[in-house]
Amino acid sequence: MSSTEEKFTLIWKIENVSFTTKCLAQPILSPCFNLNSMDKTRWFLKFYARGVSSERFLSVWLCRDDKDSVQKQSVLVLKDILLLLMDHTNLQKKWI
Repeated sequence: MSSTEEKFTLIWKIENVSFTTKCLAQPILSPCFNLNSMDKTRWFLKFYARGVSSERFLSVWLCRDDKDSVQKQSVLVLKDILLLLMDHTNLQKKWI
């Protein structure tokens, strides 16, 4: 396991989201991506506009795509999620 900290930025633009009650209950999945330091491990984001445990909050999950993953060991990942409004102002930045 590498002891160096590596930083990555992923920009995922979600367009034309339907805000009907039925659609809000379903997750929106990002395209899969991989990181340079872990080229065999693929990741994707899962976004719930109405949250998972509470409809008052949204939920964003960083998920490992195990179908494509050769590496099965545990990986420590710190993620910083920044959401932007349509006018590109910060909605909220929070460590999760």
